[in-house]
This record gives sequence, C-alpha cells and structure tokens, in this order.
Amino acid sequence: MANDSAAGPAELRELRRGVLGPCVLALLESRPRFGLELVRDLAAADGLLTSDGTVYPLLNRLRDACLVSSDWQAAEGQRPRRYYSITPDGRASLAAFRSEWARFSQTVTDVLGPTSRQAGSPSEPHGNPSDAGARRLAGAAGSRDDAEVGRASGAPDRQSGPGAQRAGRPADALTPVTSEGRR
Repeated sequence: MANDSAAGPAELRELRRGVLGPCVLALLESRPRFGLELVRDLAAADGLLTSDGTVYPLLNRLRDACLVSSDWQAAEGQRPRRYYSITPDGRASLAAFRSEWARFSQTVTDVLGPTSRQAGSPSEPHGNPSDAGARRLAGAAGSRDDAEVGRASGAPDRQSGPGAQRAGRPADALTPVTSEGRR
C-alpha cells in the first residue's frame, strides 16, 4: 500500500484504479520513465496509488493496447531498465480522457455537493446544486427510454433481451466498471 489514505471503500479504490491509466499516460507525456520511477511519482500523489503492485500489470495492458511503448536502456554502471514512453495513440487517448474528465468530475461534484450543506439552506438561493448534477448525469446516460418511463408509471416493460434487465436498474449507470469489464 502506498499510504494509509489509499485504503477505503471499494468504490474509492475502483475509482483510483480507473484513473491510474490516464495518470500514467500524463506522467509519460512529459518524458519517458522507468517502472519504479512511475511507482514513486504516483505514490507521491497522495491517495492515487492503491498498491505498488498495480502499476506493472497496468503498464503491460497499456503496452498491449499500443498506448505506451517500452525499451530497455542501460546506463553505464547501472542495470538495464525498461523505459516507457507514450505513443501517438496514447496521446490521443489521454486527450479524450481529459476532455471527458472535466465534465464527468464536475457532474460528480455537482451531485455529491458539499457534505456540510443542508437541503434548502439559505446558501442555495437557486436550488440544490446536486439537482443540476443529477440532471446532467441523467442526460449523459442518454435520454430515458419509453420502457423506463413506463416502469416508473407502472406500465409493462416493452423491451426484451439483455438490455431490458439492465434498464430496470438505473444504479448500473453509476456503478464503476473495472478494467476486466465487471461492475
């Protein structure tokens, strides 16, 4: 474990694990680095690294996805080290993540709101900020389909197949997907 603050609810560990890849790409954007250097840099970012052992498998996945490349370099008097560099595909992936991250993180912030806020307090003259975030989340997940609206009104579900089961559980949209694709 990098530090004690990295321990926490499973959801927070999954969130950290989900942003670790783009964070590695961001570190490699400035210059190539070797594995232990990446571990140290990520550990220095408080709470980001959940386990030192997560970085090397992640680097392998990023390399397999052609987002990073690696080569062995040996400096005089030192053992060879594998240095990782970001590829053009990695830069494009990082740029896409950055553009989505700004919107996503703002939506989460809006939904969560300040923990000390009380609903309807005078400090909220224009309504509850988490209402706007919830609307943004609903819009980001796509417009509500007729079947979902029908369930809310008690009408029978007109969908069939695997999508029908998922549509009946709106919490799925907020459940993090792990790198293995499980919820």
